[in-house]
Amino acid sequence: GNTIENNLAFYIDWLSKGGILEKEHVLELAKSFLAPLESRFPEMVEEMDGIARGAGRTLDEIALINARTDIAAIVERAFDLGEVPACTALAMRGARRGQAALALGQNWDWDPKLADAPVILRMEPADSPAFVSLVEAGMLGKIGFNSYRLGVCLNFLSHESDARPGERGVPIHCLLRAMLGCRSIDEAVRVVRESPRSASANFLLAQHGPNGPRVVD
Repeated sequence: GNTIENNLAFYIDWLSKGGILEKEHVLELAKSFLAPLESRFPEMVEEMDGIARGAGRTLDEIALINARTDIAAIVERAFDLGEVPACTALAMRGARRGQAALALGQNWDWDPKLADAPVILRMEPADSPAFVSLVEAGMLGKIGFNSYRLGVCLNFLSHESDARPGERGVPIHCLLRAMLGCRSIDEAVRVVRESPRSASANFLLAQHGPNGPRVVD
């Protein structure tokens, strides 16, 4: 609960540009992402609600943590800003002891104030693959891998089509969670393509499947 509270305080300050925007306005932006999420992945809204009740926070506040990158795109457009720290991800294919090998990894290049923000989720959903994900407390998913040897990494990316007025999509971190529930790279790509989006991100996917290592960016 305390870590969620700390993360929430950081993102309210960061997204409000130190108080230039009202906290209520930032929370309204967060709330606006619940409708597309409810339409595409209603179980994620239910899980957010459970996190909110467990942490003694509101659903909108937990939505803010999960949609922080998408809200940032709206704020960046409004203030005409473009400087956002970004992670570095890499995937390598090769051989080890004569066997095909695959490595996937990234750094999490973000504000040092959130050094204590991450937690490791080890999830075993009843109807989708088990997965492990490094998240900021309060998030449903981020970078990680699942029991089908499918790994997902993330880089910040912006595009001129981001945050068009009135457009809302499934938050980027919720898309990461959805991909961690997939059994193949092709399924993960399909899940993203079939979901409404209103902010950009770079997803690096890798899987050591039946036909050997495969990487898709």
